[in-house]
Amino acid sequence: MSGRWCVFLLTLLLVPIPTLNAFYKTVSVPLKYAPLRRISIKPANGDIYIGGKNIVLHLDSNFDLLQNKTIGPQSDNKMCAPNQFCDYKMTDNYVEVLEFIPRRRMVLVCGSVHQGLCAFLNSYHIDIEEHFYKDSFQNYIGSEKGTILIPFKTEDQSDDHYFIGRSWDGRKMEHTFPEFSFMEIYHRSKDPLQPWEFQNTTRFSSAGLCHQRRQNSATRFIFGFTTNEFIFSIYNQARTASNGTLFETKISRICKNDKYMHSFNEVILECNQHNIATAAYYGTTNETYVLYVAFGKSINSTEALPNNSAAVCQFPQHIIDRMFNNLLKFCYNNADAITPPDWSTCGETRACTKTNPQNYCYNRDAQRANPGIQRLRKPPYEPSGIVYQESHTIFTSVFAHQVNPRATVVWIGTFDGYILKVNMEQQFKDRKPYVKYDLSQNRSQRIEPHHLSDHNDTKHIVLLHGNKASKFPLFSCDLHTTCDACVTTGDPLGCSWCNHSCMRKDECESVWLDDKCPPFVHRFFPTRGPLEGGTRLTIEGGNFGDDHSSEVNVTIGETNACTVVNKTLTRIECITKEHSAGDFLVTVTAAISGTVKTSKIKKAYYSYKNPYLNCSGPAFGPRRGNTVITLQGDNLDIGFSTKVLIHNIPCNIQRKNQTHLQCITWECVDIRDGWNGGTMTCNECYRVTVEIDNNLITSTNETFCYREDPQIFNVSRNATIISGGLELLVGGKNFQNANSHVLRLQIMGRNEIINTNCELLDEKLTCTTPDLSKYVGRLETGLNLWIMIEEDYYYWRERKIKQPYYMTVYQDPVFESFNTTDKQEVRIEEKLLRIYVSLLNF
Repeated sequence: MSGRWCVFLLTLLLVPIPTLNAFYKTVSVPLKYAPLRRISIKPANGDIYIGGKNIVLHLDSNFDLLQNKTIGPQSDNKMCAPNQFCDYKMTDNYVEVLEFIPRRRMVLVCGSVHQGLCAFLNSYHIDIEEHFYKDSFQNYIGSEKGTILIPFKTEDQSDDHYFIGRSWDGRKMEHTFPEFSFMEIYHRSKDPLQPWEFQNTTRFSSAGLCHQRRQNSATRFIFGFTTNEFIFSIYNQARTASNGTLFETKISRICKNDKYMHSFNEVILECNQHNIATAAYYGTTNETYVLYVAFGKSINSTEALPNNSAAVCQFPQHIIDRMFNNLLKFCYNNADAITPPDWSTCGETRACTKTNPQNYCYNRDAQRANPGIQRLRKPPYEPSGIVYQESHTIFTSVFAHQVNPRATVVWIGTFDGYILKVNMEQQFKDRKPYVKYDLSQNRSQRIEPHHLSDHNDTKHIVLLHGNKASKFPLFSCDLHTTCDACVTTGDPLGCSWCNHSCMRKDECESVWLDDKCPPFVHRFFPTRGPLEGGTRLTIEGGNFGDDHSSEVNVTIGETNACTVVNKTLTRIECITKEHSAGDFLVTVTAAISGTVKTSKIKKAYYSYKNPYLNCSGPAFGPRRGNTVITLQGDNLDIGFSTKVLIHNIPCNIQRKNQTHLQCITWECVDIRDGWNGGTMTCNECYRVTVEIDNNLITSTNETFCYREDPQIFNVSRNATIISGGLELLVGGKNFQNANSHVLRLQIMGRNEIINTNCELLDEKLTCTTPDLSKYVGRLETGLNLWIMIEEDYYYWRERKIKQPYYMTVYQDPVFESFNTTDKQEVRIEEKLLRIYVSLLNF
């Protein structure tokens, strides 16, 4: 991030958009700015800041847009420092760090370009920007592989202290700062252009991977949090062991008051054989602080794969403390721990020196004796720690909160855009999500790991997904969109059905259903049909009786029945009866638990319409068929089944809408002495009829005439020039009996088709070769050639001259000379004028 950042605002870029459900609010940016992936809040007034690809957004506490600022793409080269002259290319700038800094009243933004250099944005007007010093590599905070920044206060309660975990993203070593560091923000008062910089708390306040091991021991930071004495970070790391490369999740602990990183401790974290962390959350439930971590699996990467299973595990703080206390004991007993961590040194490690670990954060002797401790074996798995597990997915987000004194609910976001809600009150063997909600609305955009749960707003969580951010209620029953889901899922909020939606009992002012739901009509099709009835209506929903044999009744309007012909508990098929025109309510009545109940949940209306025709065309076509007929009228798309007939020959329907029907004719075959004495000579004109659900539509007696098939004898040329414009004559007969005549060319070996309409004059068919300059080069080229009649290859295949036809394309002729200054006589009887050209070989 540097002075090259854009400073203009796009005030119309982002607008709140209505969601399919009114119970939560969503804002959206164009897809080119997806994903939105970082979020922060200004506690004093609740303003929200969101960072994505090439964009930063500023929203107020009501989740309404105030400003947005573009920050990319920018000219960048990953191998160069921001102050170097390099071969740059335009590169997308992803926001890697976004943090409101209270002391500075500004928003810290670190992107992925310019080595992750940061900038301060004014929290009131984000278009106002202040830069960090670009010549110092400690200011290169952002990383394509992920960065975590954890503010913390020291013992004297001073702020502007930060733990920073930077994932190495392949940049040069001279641009690489150690992965673990304590930093402070300083103001460079003598430099108004670059007034800010990060500085180490001391020159020893960092720890990183050995340069020789960094490439093979990739570290990817996931999450971080603080307690009273410690800072914790979670990261995935590759480690070389005697049995090969291991891919592990680790959690580190460092004392807040340790300016030298001597208290760095590290243990392996795992969840029921799931080894790769994907997201984490640290919060309090039942007055206990708990770390929730989502895991996936991988044996060859620090990233989880979707074809494996995923799991969430919980680690109460006392369990975390026990893991690190055991680490010290194992190290002092020369068990499975070493110092310093093997990834931090290019030299040797050793067993720990035994010291007294009491009061560890204030015991400098114990810290200096073992500067950094690493456990090599994972702690024993505790089955009570697992929250939920699922196959063939990746969990990308996790959050937990308490909905009542007994129940804690864990929210899990997935890589394909779903929110799962799990009730921790259930035993693990019975535990499954009681909510699976598609937040991305079929866009399959992952729920991002970063979310916002503000202590000042305990009723909402802000979730990021693709190009959207949604302010989602924590205590809403509206996620249950059907009565059946509402009353049967066992939501710990105590949800049940009230009138037309799912609510808590204290919200319902109408009849509250907490047992059996009435029949529910989700949808039906078709939604319109003819006045005469006969339409096969399919109704989808639920609670259509206690079992498959239960009797159900369907009515359209007040009394008009729809005769049921097939029925399951979720689907009904019935045949409509005759009715007057209009829109009428569809209701389902069924016996449920001995009580007759009628659908009252979702109002659904069926429309009786009167379809009619007023014209059709063309009026003729070859006996061979394949003529496209278009019929015009109104209400032509109603009903279940539509047929178009020419006498008794079907016309195959291709498309239809309210005012148009389009069909393709079948071949007409002479019938003599047919069934019941019926005959058809194919030399006459026949009436065109349309049936909708076996009801004949009135028309203006439109007819279609079958005529003799066209025949192709030959074509006059098999060569052309690139610019086209040459006349091609088609020999044959009966061309006037067809409606479509096309010269079709195809470049050999390619699927590209070039069509040119031909002209029919006095029963003669003339085509003009097209301009081929966009399709062929300077070399002689061969094209496949067809003459298409009624879009049918049949007539070309059946032509009298059977040899294959190819069109050879030559270069355009070049005019060489015609001397007009020399007066030469042209004798009338010779009728000859000499003009010199080249490439005249077509």
